[in-house]
Amino acid sequence: MQQSAIALHVEAAKRLLHELEQHASVAIDALDTDAGAVFVAAVAASNETLLDLDAVVSTLTEQRSGVEATPLPEAEAAMLDDVSRAAAAALESHERLLHRTRQERDRIADVGTTAPGNPIASQYAAVSKLGRARTLSVTA
Repeated sequence: MQQSAIALHVEAAKRLLHELEQHASVAIDALDTDAGAVFVAAVAASNETLLDLDAVVSTLTEQRSGVEATPLPEAEAAMLDDVSRAAAAALESHERLLHRTRQERDRIADVGTTAPGNPIASQYAAVSKLGRARTLSVTA
């Protein structure tokens, strides 16, 4: 039996959201071990994954945009609920990363400017204050 197009995109979105969780975990571990290069690589990988996820979500939205305002079939609604749960988990991982990065930035600030610190953590925490949307919509 062949999967529907929406099912394929939902599975891709869930996979990408899981990857985002993994990247956040790697970045947190890198902060804990002062592995700046690993941290930067994890953040870069997250950015690439977000671009891929954006493309998948855009495709899902386009598929639904041609459909009149009718309720989703139960199976499709369940798939989108799965994506929503995966998105919530990925957002939670990202929030943990932001929290840990801010802790590291504050720790470095408390030590003073003469102590070696982790400039990557400070930079990431500062950039994170710019504000991003905290929602992910997979419906049109």
